[in-house]
Amino acid sequence: MRTTSKEKFSPAVSYRTDLLDRIRRSPNQGLAYLQAAWEDGYDVFLVALKDVVDARGGISRLARQTGLHRVSLHGALSKAGNPRLANLSKILDALGIRLTVARKGAPKRRKKAG
Repeated sequence: MRTTSKEKFSPAVSYRTDLLDRIRRSPNQGLAYLQAAWEDGYDVFLVALKDVVDARGGISRLARQTGLHRVSLHGALSKAGNPRLANLSKILDALGIRLTVARKGAPKRRKKAG
């Protein structure tokens, strides 16, 4: 199908813009995104966590909610970030998310000596 120069197209919405909009509209979307990111590894999880923070008001708002310094939060949530567990817990708490620990699968059985 050919288009004429008079036809107008709306600009494409970036993936990240669309993602942040979906997270803003639904807290469950942000939770599902973080759960999927966790399965892909800690580095991916931190990127996803930064996206969720951005969708929920940004670093400045998170700093007020957690009592953590804004610059520290920027560093912790950067690609090279490595937040302490205590800070990660504060961040997740501010987002209304709880970190849980569960068994991966059935433990491997030891062979009996003999």
